[in-house]
Amino acid sequence: MNILVYDDPRTLGHLVRAALAGRRHRASIACSAEEARRKLETGLFDALVIGPSGAPRELADLLESDWPDLPLVLAGVERAVPCAGPIAAVLTKPIHLQALRAAVRALEARIPAKASEIEAELVAAGVRIPGRLVGRGRGSLLFEPASETAIAAGACVTVRCAGSDLDADLVFADAAPRGGSRYLGIRVGDAAAFEKFVSSQPGGEACSRERSLIA
Repeated sequence: MNILVYDDPRTLGHLVRAALAGRRHRASIACSAEEARRKLETGLFDALVIGPSGAPRELADLLESDWPDLPLVLAGVERAVPCAGPIAAVLTKPIHLQALRAAVRALEARIPAKASEIEAELVAAGVRIPGRLVGRGRGSLLFEPASETAIAAGACVTVRCAGSDLDADLVFADAAPRGGSRYLGIRVGDAAAFEKFVSSQPGGEACSRERSLIA
């Protein structure tokens, strides 16, 4: 499960990562509405945690128009509100780690397990970065480097996996504590090439059939 945390400042994001310890889930942090929009548009995220500052109007409008069913966790609200529609959990102030862990379990109950992670390699400016693909979205892939690697968003990259190469652009690079990148969001401009690449990976054909049925 890939979780986007909208939080400014980043305090909540670090708590969410602590709550995910021991589980095979990931948390990406967005500190502005623009960053949240850019990440959501990749389709790589299964849920959104909104911090105490709440969602600005532009982000709320995007969720309503493009992601009405995206599971939400409201964290740090002044008073409890009912869990209805996409709201999976509500956490009042102050936020405790145990409450966040319960919210993660609520998300797990809503979100089906997805295909396993796949070993892959990213090539950027001639540098080979080993890692794994941990998510698929709307013509997008989420890549987790094996070690923290500094790389800037906007770079042209090549994804190599199971004997297939795919040219793409780096949409975002989540900062890691020691100056590298924790997760890389990659977008593919060629839809046919993306579908061919996904279908060539383990479990890829089932994933492609599922998307065609939804579409």
